[in-house]
Amino acid sequence: MNDGDSIPAAKRWPNRPRLPDFDYTGAHAYHLVFNTARRGPLLTGELAEVVVDAIQTAAQTTSFELLAYTVMPDHVHLLVQGQDERANAVRLVQRCKQGPRFRYKRETGDHLWLPSFFDRVVRRDDDAVEIAAYVLANPVRAGLMPSSAAWPYSGGTLVEAAIRRS
Repeated sequence: MNDGDSIPAAKRWPNRPRLPDFDYTGAHAYHLVFNTARRGPLLTGELAEVVVDAIQTAAQTTSFELLAYTVMPDHVHLLVQGQDERANAVRLVQRCKQGPRFRYKRETGDHLWLPSFFDRVVRRDDDAVEIAAYVLANPVRAGLMPSSAAWPYSGGTLVEAAIRRS
């Protein structure tokens, strides 16, 4: 999954952000973030919609519940919960990136994503609703929208549950 520039992998990611003794499989919850190449504002309009579709499909096919997500112009946030032992966070991110990467490369000849991703394993004492609020408030903090409810590239089951309760 090397879509970065010609910089050797050891220099791009000198300290891989993975936990060394954790295999990222099973019924764990994660806050995942992955970035566009050179942090360029590439994920807008139709391409942002393609990324949303890829996220939703990847979550379904890799046994994850998509609790919350936000596609920003230069990065993506996911809050996911593994549903069974087949759930694999590394495979989820690979599948989220794969379709949009191929499409972008075909259309532009350039790379869409930085390699790898950042993760935080959500622990028992973490509040998933608080993390979801952080994920969904990204467009507001970036000054892209006055409220997170208006951002077209956000969603997830925690968002839908909150809407049903109100």
